Amino acid sequence: MNTRRLLVIKISLGFLIDTMWLGAYGDAPTAAPPLHWFISGQESARAIKEYIGTIDHTVAYEGQAGGLLKSTADTAQSGTLMQTASARPYLGKSIKMKAFLRSNDVAQRAGLWIRADDIDGSTVAFRNCFSRQAPRSFVKGSSAWEQVETTIAIPDSAVVLSYGVQLIGTGAVWIDDVSFDVIGQYPTGEAEHVVPTAHLRPDPQKMPPTPQNLDFEQ
Repeated sequence: MNTRRLLVIKISLGFLIDTMWLGAYGDAPTAAPPLHWFISGQESARAIKEYIGTIDHTVAYEGQAGGLLKSTADTAQSGTLMQTASARPYLGKSIKMKAFLRSNDVAQRAGLWIRADDIDGSTVAFRNCFSRQAPRSFVKGSSAWEQVETTIAIPDSAVVLSYGVQLIGTGAVWIDDVSFDVIGQYPTGEAEHVVPTAHLRPDPQKMPPTPQNLDFEQ
């Protein structure tokens, strides 16, 4: 096979792969996640290898872009596109997190999650798309844009919030127009039992004071 013919075949294959990606997932992924967002998961090192988080300029609920979390391995287990911020604005409050999600070939679930940790890195509040108290927080399979939500009470001991979209298994999920609203006071005397899982100790000096780039336009 001559060099020129080999080059034509490579170009054709590359175009075919890009076309297949665009047809299913929008823009081909870039190396960097959206500004202020990053990839993590129950096993962060594994999640970084098995999932891509990026900006998609062809699929958005509103505006010019949306966030995209996509599996890159058939063995992908759990990944998140997430960010962190100070819990200070929400101390002693019940809050509602809302977002618009769209999915493609999600094998299990893709949904919202939020966690609050104290100064020692111990979890003091937690919700994800499998929580009994969050029945409207996720999408499955292939779906059009759908607004999902979850509520959580943030105790006064919280220092940092971690939050985003979680993808369990393979598939792709887009996220756009994330919002946080205070809906009431902390339900004193009705605190939920939370397994005090230990995470890295937060540094309040390095945390954004509020959630950032929730519309993925930056």
